[in-house]
Amino acid sequence: MSILDRLLPFVPEGLIRRVYSMGPLARIARRLLTPAPSADPYRWVTVSHGPLAGLRLRLDLRREKTYWLGTYEPGVEAALTNRLRPGDTAFDVGAYVGYLALLMAHLVGPEGRVVAFEAHPDALSRLNEHIHANKTRHVRSVGLALSDRQGTAWMSSPPGMDPRENSIRRADQPAGKVRSSAGAVRVRTDTLDHWLARNPASPPRLLKIDIEGVGGQALAGSRHTLRRHRPDLIVEIHSATDGALVWSILSPLRYRMTNLENGRPTRAAPYNGHLLAIHPDYTRRGDGRTA
Repeated sequence: MSILDRLLPFVPEGLIRRVYSMGPLARIARRLLTPAPSADPYRWVTVSHGPLAGLRLRLDLRREKTYWLGTYEPGVEAALTNRLRPGDTAFDVGAYVGYLALLMAHLVGPEGRVVAFEAHPDALSRLNEHIHANKTRHVRSVGLALSDRQGTAWMSSPPGMDPRENSIRRADQPAGKVRSSAGAVRVRTDTLDHWLARNPASPPRLLKIDIEGVGGQALAGSRHTLRRHRPDLIVEIHSATDGALVWSILSPLRYRMTNLENGRPTRAAPYNGHLLAIHPDYTRRGDGRTA
């Protein structure tokens, strides 16, 4: 464990957030927390704050400091904490290296289940490392991209961009720059409805989708699951086109939607941000809570 790993837990989380919101100080903090370049960009660190404090992750600290600091997407973290209960089943679609899947596992406890879908082989490898290193046996990883059909797709991130922004283009569509870009890989796709029909898993009580602009496609392949089980949804929307598709699927099913960036109910999907969608007929088991 490094000196920084030992010291960071003693720094208040609120102070870390304030420093990162201040331009000049944030730049200094990033330089201090970024290790010197090496052949292997990844290092094992201990999460310093938040509900995952103490867990071990192998991270690229040039891009993934918020996982280390426990400050990644606080609005999504709060929504997960509010909606999940011990014993629930949660699906993480676009799990990347598993930070939010591990949070889900913490919230549902060992009596619950988490299924983490991640198609990119590099991210999937680290996801599995994190599952095993932290002994979260109730998390299942699936090397698959959920979409609106079965088949294959090309996956890559824009040149020079964060690998968390990996996105897919179906193999039956013009591949363009996706196929030709460095690091593009071909991945399997399936619909959630088809996958659930073929795999023994409890239906999700909550479904989190963050797949860089194609969340609407994943929802389009989940219509039967949405109609039958009415899971809570957390969807990250990256474009007006994707937002319109998400809205066209959820609105007829009477989902009530909240923009997690401002906490306000919305009558239209936000152009860029996280959407919490809850079905009005849902009553939580055992505690009488309604949407």
